[in-house]
Amino acid sequence: MNAQLIEAAKRGDTKTLGLLLENVTNIDGKDNLFGRTVLMWAAREGQTKTLQVLLEKGAEVNAIDKYGGTALQAAASSGHTETVKILLNYGADINPQDQHGWTALMMAAAHGHIDAVKTLLKVGADINAQDEYGYTALMMAQKQGYSDIVKLLKSSI
Repeated sequence: MNAQLIEAAKRGDTKTLGLLLENVTNIDGKDNLFGRTVLMWAAREGQTKTLQVLLEKGAEVNAIDKYGGTALQAAASSGHTETVKILLNYGADINPQDQHGWTALMMAAAHGHIDAVKTLLKVGADINAQDEYGYTALMMAQKQGYSDIVKLLKSSI
């Protein structure tokens, strides 16, 4: 994967991204370190314009990295609610679990991102999903002391 392409995506530099994409044969190529696609990096950084460009060019919305993570999980974990919405509109799977069993809802809840939690709940995120240790999104929010998210999740059960 082209490091310049990843950096342009992370910065939200759609002009450079567009130029670099002209010479890319596989938009879903993965970096060597984490196995992430350019779309995943854009999602992690909340670069909505970059995300739109990549999705319109056919980037795979449900690609997984070498840890089983997705762009939706990256966006939810970072609290980028608008990015979460865009990915969902392009058909992102709501409930995939990474290698540790974490879902996008768990990531948003564990990191205190209530708007991302609300968005994921509205589209049917599995509130009862458990990670490899049996923890749910509710348990994770409780452990971190996010009382507003705990209240929201309890009201959704």
